Amino acid sequence: MPETNPAIRDMTPDDVEAIMPLMIQLGYEVNIGELKRRYESIRSMAGHTLLVADLDGHIAGFCHMFSRPALEKPPEAILQALVIDTESRQDGIGRTLVDAVEARAKREGFTSVSLSSQVNREDAHAFYANLGYERVTTTSLLRKSLG
Repeated sequence: MPETNPAIRDMTPDDVEAIMPLMIQLGYEVNIGELKRRYESIRSMAGHTLLVADLDGHIAGFCHMFSRPALEKPPEAILQALVIDTESRQDGIGRTLVDAVEARAKREGFTSVSLSSQVNREDAHAFYANLGYERVTTTSLLRKSLG
């Protein structure tokens, strides 16, 4: 498929409803009220970036990046989420968003970008490998519910 050239810009409150279908496509079911609450929370935090890929008014993808300071390793940028509309995959939009994340990370003085991807998302792993990302470790996510 041909490469597209979306406008990459900061996510606005008006974009939150447009990213809802993308969240659902990736399997993250959340109601719109909760998604808006999460957006406002992230937007108010220093070191967090929310970007959208805008194709003539249609949000074809989004990403969330944040700065992670650490004691045990150098601080780095974390690509927390990258979601591309299924109709726009293979069009270069994911690459364009990752390029924007990497450029911003460099401007902020980071020397690396890390991300996590579920083990069953083999297409995503191939995508990231094609962009130069390497598997550094395998870990398990452990969670304790407090409610």
